[in-house]
Amino acid sequence: MDKRVLIIDRDHYLLGLYANSFVEAGLNAHGTTTGREGLMLLDTHKPHLILMDIVFRDMNGMQFLRHIYSMRHYQKIPIVLVSNYNTTSYQQIAHDVGIHTWLMKREHTADEIVLFVSGVLHSYSHSG
Repeated sequence: MDKRVLIIDRDHYLLGLYANSFVEAGLNAHGTTTGREGLMLLDTHKPHLILMDIVFRDMNGMQFLRHIYSMRHYQKIPIVLVSNYNTTSYQQIAHDVGIHTWLMKREHTADEIVLFVSGVLHSYSHSG
């Protein structure tokens, strides 16, 4: 089965870069710059993992996280936050809602992020 990744980032350039990198790695990737469309893609794309920033064009990423974690069928999707915002308050909120990990954009290339996400997908596919 193809692994599907949903990417949400307000930066069109990074969105395209991440999506292309995932496709080159053999993963199925869909992306958007808005949280609202991200919520719709959850139902249509049914991702195995979400890669997201914490700032979207239409809502705060933490609002998006709270929304998807309020729905039982989305609670087990691993989420990787990729952002340059590195405040303790954001990280605490992210931890409280159950994200998988937080990566700093400026510290990782797209290829490194793809490798990390591939590892997360592999570990989740073998954990039951």
